[in-house]
Amino acid sequence: MLNTSVLRLRKSLTLSLALLFLVAGAISARPVAAATATLEPTSVVDGTNVKAGAKFIVRASGFNNGESISTWASYGLRPTVYATTGGNADSSGNISLEIKVGRFWEPGWWALTVSSNDQSRKAVVNFKVEATPPDGTLDVEPLRDMRAGEQLMFHGTGFNQNDSIKIWVTRANGTADEVLTGITVRGNEVWFSYLLPAGAASGRWSATAYGQGSERLLIRDFNVIP
Repeated sequence: MLNTSVLRLRKSLTLSLALLFLVAGAISARPVAAATATLEPTSVVDGTNVKAGAKFIVRASGFNNGESISTWASYGLRPTVYATTGGNADSSGNISLEIKVGRFWEPGWWALTVSSNDQSRKAVVNFKVEATPPDGTLDVEPLRDMRAGEQLMFHGTGFNQNDSIKIWVTRANGTADEVLTGITVRGNEVWFSYLLPAGAASGRWSATAYGQGSERLLIRDFNVIP
């Protein structure tokens, strides 16, 4: 009798655990509902090509009535992601959003994801960013080829008064270092320094200053040698 009861208990526990894992698996593997998104042709959009610094309209459908929607843009060649405009779907589950492409976004293919906040409904549309020329160049000292461990001083002008200026240095391999210290902003000018790290790879580097209010973009290339 005892052995029979133990066997029954074991079978019952096994069945309960199997059902538990089945339900858990069904929850974790919940499929993402289909949604669709398209770019609206405008004066700055040629097919799927969008110029850096321009805006475009994306229209998406397949969401719930009034659902809160988030969007983000991701670059195809590197793990670069920028949050973009969000909003709410209308009574038919449709949404129309104006997306701003940053002047500093790298040329090439990007993907815009339009998603419900719980990410149970998503749509993705691809677009290609076309480079636009910068507004000017940064002054730099010293004006020569540089080596690892040396410091450069940069200066730029023409921004809005006391503009919020984002600064970064792009290495020869395309990765970027944001500059957060050694920055002075006064009036419509900015000064900043950058210390080349030990072991800095040789090649063509660049420094970029971007005024977030003015959208002014200044770039300066420089060479790093062994």
